[in-house]
Amino acid sequence: ANIPDRVGFSQLGKDPAFKAYLANIVVPSYRLHQRLGILRQTVTGQVLDKDMSLQHFVGGRILWDETMAGSAVKALSELGGPSRARLALLVGNDHVKFRYGILERVRRLAKAAVSGADSGKGDVGSPWQVLSVVCNPRNSDGLLQQDGTPMESLVLEMQVPAAVSQSRTAAATTARPRQVPLADLILLSPDSMDKSGFIPA
Repeated sequence: ANIPDRVGFSQLGKDPAFKAYLANIVVPSYRLHQRLGILRQTVTGQVLDKDMSLQHFVGGRILWDETMAGSAVKALSELGGPSRARLALLVGNDHVKFRYGILERVRRLAKAAVSGADSGKGDVGSPWQVLSVVCNPRNSDGLLQQDGTPMESLVLEMQVPAAVSQSRTAAATTARPRQVPLADLILLSPDSMDKSGFIPA
């Protein structure tokens, strides 16, 4: 696979919040795919003799997210960076919710683009603003139960363990869990507001 930032890719995999994302988003998604009987076809259309294993599903998902994030950063960099162009990715909900699909990957790769910016390519080195948006979320767009079925109501935050520092100080070991939002922005059409029970401010 084409992973330009192998160190960052590996470090993300060790992040406790990413591990919570795998357990709360990717594994239930696998169970849902399993229940729907759609684990015998890859995203590239290859038909398999038997269901894809959880390990292959997870590997495929994180490589797909890394590739989409890398393609986005490369495209915006080639256009001169965020001061010269804007880029919107339209992706499935599982790739954007709770930050650890594409969003954190774009942020990490954008930092690498900033630090390695070529002054002849415009303003690639200026700060990148990366936001996630979920439109008209339903219960199934938030956290799922472990079997892949939706929760009774839409869950807007995922609790993740606090990162433990390398020094293992007393403060680091007593750090409190934190909440990761479903998205930076949630957009609701008038129709979905009526159905979801959201009350406008």
